[in-house]
Amino acid sequence: MNRAQEVLIHILEYQRLRSHGAASEQLQREAEKLEPIVEEFWRQSAELHSWGRPGWKADEEYPGYIRIPLAENSDSVICMPFHLAPANPDLEILREILKLASKIVVGKVAGQPATICVSGSALILKDVINVSDLDFCEYIPATVPPSAMARVIADQVRTNDLRHCAAFVRVNAPGGRDELCFISLMPPAAFTPKQLEKLVKLLEHSKNGQLFHLTETSFAGITEATNWLIIYQAPLEKDPVSALSFAHQEAALGIYGRRPLHTLEAIATYVNFLRSEIEKTPPAIR
Repeated sequence: MNRAQEVLIHILEYQRLRSHGAASEQLQREAEKLEPIVEEFWRQSAELHSWGRPGWKADEEYPGYIRIPLAENSDSVICMPFHLAPANPDLEILREILKLASKIVVGKVAGQPATICVSGSALILKDVINVSDLDFCEYIPATVPPSAMARVIADQVRTNDLRHCAAFVRVNAPGGRDELCFISLMPPAAFTPKQLEKLVKLLEHSKNGQLFHLTETSFAGITEATNWLIIYQAPLEKDPVSALSFAHQEAALGIYGRRPLHTLEAIATYVNFLRSEIEKTPPAIR
């Protein structure tokens, strides 16, 4: 067992005991000593993967991210976790993905910055042959008015060159039942007043929802673009809804929306998620 494996096992054990309220003071002190070591590892890894790539720069504020400029003299950047960088798509594809994101983003209203990330197979186009869909994840603070979000969604269908839009909102209702809203429209159709009212009411109580768009790209043809909306109470990392997604498998578009990669909690949560996914796989194909 190498040193990196030892550190990871220690982090996982610490998080397991802490989640049960059983972490001793000594274990807490040992974990605190690990934090700067882990942070420096993520920082240096980002610097290593940035070396020799024009314009690429390790993120100084968020260790582990690489800032990749999509245009000169612009804030158009993608913040990529270093371990995804070797497989990230070409610059022209990233620019097209950013352009698509600007069409489907929902939370850029009421003075709020857009906090949208791209995830899934679109981040590893150098290692995959086919892309079945394009996945986006958008973090929206609960301070954004639901009526404003609903109007943005309606405008996207009416004005963008998207071929189809479906809105799916899930609300965890009392009694353990979920209330669902599914609206399907063909642009340039418009939401009816009743549909818009229903959407607003659901967004007022929702923690997450999904928008499905049918769009055409130069690299994947006609494909589905999904924007998963996560509505949170700030700060994001303290809201349990943050556990619905993982920063290690998404890249923030623009200068906002980066989540910490290097914290012990973030690492342990993501590794435990990966282990649970592996356990679902039949042993014969692991």
